[in-house]
Amino acid sequence: MASEYLRWMGVDGAKPDRHLCRFLGSARMGAANVSAEATPDEVFAQIDELAEETELYKIEIDNIIWSFCAGRYGEVCTATPHCEK
Repeated sequence: MASEYLRWMGVDGAKPDRHLCRFLGSARMGAANVSAEATPDEVFAQIDELAEETELYKIEIDNIIWSFCAGRYGEVCTATPHCEK
């Protein structure tokens, strides 16, 4: 909730929700040296790195990943992945 609040206050950052933790874990698309499901600290670190590499805002990266994973949105990397999409 704190991460979401800070975003609403204009702070550029990610919120380590279940979608980002799942997607950025080593079992899916994340770095090999993180947990199968990324911890909040691992999410923050990976989003920081992606933002630096891509020059996108952290909030943009968060939104892209969230939209890719969330039900009724991208629905690709949900609890049951739909990689064929």
